[in-house]
Amino acid sequence: MAKTRSARRSKTCLADRIVPDHAGGFDSARAFLVFVLVPALIFFMSRKAVDRAHATAFHSHSSSAAGYVPAHGRALAVPANALDPRAADLIYARAMGLARRYDSRPYWNHPKLAAGVPTSRYTADLAIEHLIPCESMGQVLDRVDTNGKMSYGILQFQDWEEWERMSGISGSPDNRADAVRMAEWAIQNGMINHWTCAGILKIT
Repeated sequence: MAKTRSARRSKTCLADRIVPDHAGGFDSARAFLVFVLVPALIFFMSRKAVDRAHATAFHSHSSSAAGYVPAHGRALAVPANALDPRAADLIYARAMGLARRYDSRPYWNHPKLAAGVPTSRYTADLAIEHLIPCESMGQVLDRVDTNGKMSYGILQFQDWEEWERMSGISGSPDNRADAVRMAEWAIQNGMINHWTCAGILKIT
């Protein structure tokens, strides 16, 4: 019994040291945990989920673009045959989160991208999340743009057929996963200037 009482007293003392009964900051600490740390953790895990999906997809490759060398003198990145739809859904969800906060103008606050300069898949995905609200607010739109050319899908592609030949990627610009996959390939290979919104949002 003496040992049990002693153990209980030591546990109580330890609890008091961690969160004292009279600690007025406990509520604020709990609020910080709920409203700051938990959302940050959710965002981090969603990023990891996208990376895992991409890593799985990139085990298979298309060879049709391997020999093509663009104007910047580097061979184009070889695209994945398929993009896990879950990765596209996460990118789209974050794009819609930006749309809810900033409407169609989620201005870029990261290092600028340059036309003709390749970039990472992570940066390409981040750019896509910003472009979607500006280009279409997440709606599948097939319409004539201000330059007189037809634009398609949530990312308003105008060069889809040409990019299919260059990249080896096939699909439809009206399909969310296909659109994200093609945009990833294009932005990774320095084609960010093909989107008017890249200039509007100060991505370039």
